[in-house]
Amino acid sequence: MEDAARSVGGHGVVADARDPAAHRSVVKRAGVPVRVLTLCPDAADTKLLRDVRDDPASAILFSGGGLLSAVGVAERAVAMLDGRRLVRAVPVYRAGMARVGAVVPSLGLKVLDALRRFGDRRRTGA
Repeated sequence: MEDAARSVGGHGVVADARDPAAHRSVVKRAGVPVRVLTLCPDAADTKLLRDVRDDPASAILFSGGGLLSAVGVAERAVAMLDGRRLVRAVPVYRAGMARVGAVVPSLGLKVLDALRRFGDRRRTGA
C-alpha cells in the first residue's frame, strides 16, 4: 500500500508539472520567475536502492535495462536547466510503457506482472 501512495504522489507531481496554469499560479504567488522541471528517472544505483535489494517488493526496480548511475541522473537534471522540456523520463521507453498501461490497464497490469517477475530474477541473481 505504501508503494501505491508513493506512486500516486509521483503522478500528481508530474501532472502539476505539465499544467501551465499551475506554473502561472506558483509564479504569481512567489512574485519571482519560477520554472518547475520534473525528471522521472528509472532506478539508480544508490545506497537507498541497495538497502531494499533484499525486499521482494523492490523487484520492479530491477526490471529495466540496468540501474542508472546517480551521477548520470544528476547530469540529466542539470541538462534540463538549459532545455525547454518541463518533464523528462530517463530512459524514455519507460514513460512510453507507463502511458500504454494507462490507456489499456488490463494490458498494463500484465506487463507490470511480467516486469516484476523479470526484476525479481535480476534482483536475486537467479
